[in-house]
Amino acid sequence: MLYLRMLILFMIFNASKVNNQPQKVTITGIAYDAKRSAIVTTKQGRIYYIDKLPYWDKKYLDKKVKVTGKLIIESNKRNITVQQIEGTVYIIKK
Repeated sequence: MLYLRMLILFMIFNASKVNNQPQKVTITGIAYDAKRSAIVTTKQGRIYYIDKLPYWDKKYLDKKVKVTGKLIIESNKRNITVQQIEGTVYIIKK
């Protein structure tokens, strides 16, 4: 029984490591500006933050765009109350 528990913990640990590896992705959606970052919103409603891009150029804003980069998925779980994003954050890096 102890062996089975250790095996399950090992599998969970390794699965979490694999999911944290950046993957190259291409995202298509509408370009918007958020408070501190340019974002792309997909048809499914998922929001992707564009790393190191504070805002979109006017020629891209509110238009369909395609963005390619490394997808970083971060869990934003903090025990303090501040203005922040809750849940999972999707970030596209160059």
